[in-house]
Amino acid sequence: MAARKKPIDWRNSEARVIIITELELKRLPLDEKECSAEQAWEKYGKMVEFAHVPFSQFKARLADHRLQASRVDWKNSKARTILIEDLHEGFLPLDEEDLSAEEAWESVYSLLDEFLDVPFEQFEVRLADHRAQVKKEYLASIRDEVAFINSRRLYPRSPLNRKGEKVFDMTTAQEMLRQDIKNGVGKSKSPEQIRLSRKEYMEFDKTIFHGRVRQAIRRDKFENFMKKKKSKKKGSST
Repeated sequence: MAARKKPIDWRNSEARVIIITELELKRLPLDEKECSAEQAWEKYGKMVEFAHVPFSQFKARLADHRLQASRVDWKNSKARTILIEDLHEGFLPLDEEDLSAEEAWESVYSLLDEFLDVPFEQFEVRLADHRAQVKKEYLASIRDEVAFINSRRLYPRSPLNRKGEKVFDMTTAQEMLRQDIKNGVGKSKSPEQIRLSRKEYMEFDKTIFHGRVRQAIRRDKFENFMKKKKSKKKGSST
């Protein structure tokens, strides 16, 4: 009976370099469905560099490298910007108990183009990180609330930004847009069609307003989801 192979030092192995390179060059598919670990082993298991690698280690490391290779550059991604904005806006709950990562993913984010290349595992970790960060910022803002109020009295917030443009959330356009989205306008019109539907909206740049429309749609989806969740919870407790 052949002796069972012991795991090798994978981090410093040539086998690791080969797998990472093959994934980067797309010679080895990222999707397990396209090429299972067993199928990949038929090719790589014959190479000298893999002679001492047990299949169980190969399978585990391949899964790890596939996950790593599929992750997006989060720091520079639009997905990151959206997640942070939604947490700061307050409609994406800060607590996992109020809304789990799975619920947030399935109800809203998995449906957005900006998250198409983001694996759920990465989303879950980043959401937890950003929630923790925003909580810290919130607690700090509470401690500084008196100073903040006093500063606002001395230096009221300007309705214009540095470019001399109107600040969206300080205009009536914000509430009008939220109401339009609640009324289903976002289902029948594109962001640009919505912008052209009111003179209050046309005062804003296309890029800025389109982003506000998408944010209002996300807000509406979350509010509807949370209402249904509370309703179910209330129904199950009676």
